[in-house]
Amino acid sequence: MKLYFRTDDCNVGDAYGYFKVTTLMRDALIAEGVQITTNPAEPFDIALHISGADYWRPIDGRKNVLFTMMETTGLPEHWRDYFHRADLLIVPCQHNKPIYQTRYDGRIEVCPFGASAQEFPYFERKNPAPSEPFRFLWVGGPSARKGQYQAVIAFTRWLRQGAIPSNAQLYLKSTDHGKGGMVTFRVGVDKSVDNHPWGVDFLPETILPSSTDALPSVVHDWRNLTTEQLNDLYRSAHAFLLPSLGEGWGLTLTEAMSTGLPCIWSHWSGPVDYADETIGYPLTRFRVGRFFVSDAVFGSDGKAQSWTDWERSGAIVDPQEIIEHMGAIYADYSSALERGRLASERIQTQYTWRHAARKLIKILEGIC
Repeated sequence: MKLYFRTDDCNVGDAYGYFKVTTLMRDALIAEGVQITTNPAEPFDIALHISGADYWRPIDGRKNVLFTMMETTGLPEHWRDYFHRADLLIVPCQHNKPIYQTRYDGRIEVCPFGASAQEFPYFERKNPAPSEPFRFLWVGGPSARKGQYQAVIAFTRWLRQGAIPSNAQLYLKSTDHGKGGMVTFRVGVDKSVDNHPWGVDFLPETILPSSTDALPSVVHDWRNLTTEQLNDLYRSAHAFLLPSLGEGWGLTLTEAMSTGLPCIWSHWSGPVDYADETIGYPLTRFRVGRFFVSDAVFGSDGKAQSWTDWERSGAIVDPQEIIEHMGAIYADYSSALERGRLASERIQTQYTWRHAARKLIKILEGIC
């Protein structure tokens, strides 16, 4: 089989989105013996587009397969026009199939994505000393949908409840362009702003004297990391958070699971296909509600504020359930690590990029 691999369609996403998925899938297909070309003038069997549905452009006179995803619910009516020239639609999770059936009358197949067991191998962790940070890691693109804001709300609410361990740390790794570097904040309750929904002080660690009492911390990291550095970051963490409003798959979640990290995630959309309470800590107390896609800002009440006009619905999680799971992981870390080990075993035996490529090849062979 020879594929024309349409990479120039992937002008959405970033290091944790379509760009990375495209690269990983291409490499896995090549490893399975599939020939790849990026030159449409060469002979090929199928044009494969891994892309946002509103970005792809079919190749005239050829078989075109669109591999796309939807993280939440609902598709604009005009998207129907984008699909009619596709010979086949492929989506990465069962949640996506009925969504696309509202706009596409043809065949739709489900092909899971994966995680690289070689790049993100299992790592045996241990409980840190009380003087060392117990790191809750969140990794994702700079989108409100990814749950970064929900993680901060939960962490600061835990602080105001007075039950948070002094060595707890929330580590936020994103790709906000132009910022670079990283900043560590020590976090404490600010008695002067009790009417503020958070009522919390974020004090840069660099301005605090070394004699400052132990306080929980929040790290904002915008550095560009290599795969090796990202793996080191996963290894440095003790638990992983992904309280997102929806995932087409959940790439960083499967990477974290592959390393054996105890994980907390919104149990809706993509992760439902491969994760459950036996291998982690799913967030099940959520409501599926409307929000605006771009530049959405969520208040402490879960309501969205935005200027955009394209509404979808996603899983708006209960911050208290995040706190309960973080507390359970901290209090009984040996049990949490056992769930992490089982998660790693499941990902590495059922959901690698090799599995994904083989499933995709089987699907494409059906239309050759």
